[in-house]
Amino acid sequence: MAKDDRMQKISYFSIDLTEVSIGEFNKFTNTTNYITEAEKRGWGYVYSSGWIKKDGWNWKKPYGIKGESNEPAVHINFDEARMFCKWKDKRLPSEEEWIYAAYTEMRKKSSSNFIYGQTYEYPVGDTPEGVNYLEDCKFENNVNYKKLLSRGNGHS
Repeated sequence: MAKDDRMQKISYFSIDLTEVSIGEFNKFTNTTNYITEAEKRGWGYVYSSGWIKKDGWNWKKPYGIKGESNEPAVHINFDEARMFCKWKDKRLPSEEEWIYAAYTEMRKKSSSNFIYGQTYEYPVGDTPEGVNYLEDCKFENNVNYKKLLSRGNGHS
């Protein structure tokens, strides 16, 4: 099925504006006593020209060191994300909803060269430049994780 055909099948839905934070995920685990697979295993995966096992990395310690409560919760698998959503009385988006939310320009006045209503190949436009490349994070308060990753600075 073509991407345009899939987009036509989407009905109204809402999606959170930001990722689930460490603080939010902490409320879930404290309430349910849930322990993630990454915590049980003692390591998480990071993609850097292939999947790499990182000892001590989990949602509490996204880079092997304690994360801030407002940072995105990472090292969480699909089933854990689905459990969190159920706990919040929400659900994960369908693939079509995710593509629409992440890849379609819906701002009437874009601050860049995006065209309203157009669905792009990547969340950053027609090319992958800037996707999964931490050097592109141009935040004032970047945390420097260069010692831990080969890709640059982490999220703010």
